[in-house]
Amino acid sequence: ANFQDVHTNAAMLQDMLSQLYQRPIRLPKETYRFGDVHYRGLAEGKLHDLTLHGAFRTAIGTITTDGKIKSDSLFENMEYDAQVVGKKLRLGKLIGYAPLQKATLDIRSQGHINNGRVSGDVQAHIRQLTYNGYSYQDMHINGRYEPQRYSGYIYINDPHLNMAFNGTVDLHEHSPEINFDLDCRH
Repeated sequence: ANFQDVHTNAAMLQDMLSQLYQRPIRLPKETYRFGDVHYRGLAEGKLHDLTLHGAFRTAIGTITTDGKIKSDSLFENMEYDAQVVGKKLRLGKLIGYAPLQKATLDIRSQGHINNGRVSGDVQAHIRQLTYNGYSYQDMHINGRYEPQRYSGYIYINDPHLNMAFNGTVDLHEHSPEINFDLDCRH
């Protein structure tokens, strides 16, 4: 279907899912930070096997998507493969961390969400990321993420920070591990 302006918000979506499954469904608190969400674009498939090509206008900014989402009947386990482009996204508002401000980015990610635990692969070009009032430029990320763990490559080519990180940061409570090579020029 081709949509010109479909809108929802977390409360509406949570109510719809609760009615659909005849039991209370609770969405993560971060979902509410998107505010009213307007979608314009193409949606193909079924509710549990959906392909989206379009743009979401939200309280954190506009996000252009090209991707697929598959889920089980209760939306507890999902697979995704998506390209996301965002301009001047208010990421700090989304995650509740004020020093992180706007970002312009292009991300490709494939992964799974199993009972709220996200894992997958990511390739990203962050063109601009504002943190504590300074706008960092030209960051590249290529790696694998899991809850409390990232393994891969991060390269930043900013006038005030030229850095290459290659390694693993694992912050699991029982056996934290940080093992990486870092080349920092300025």
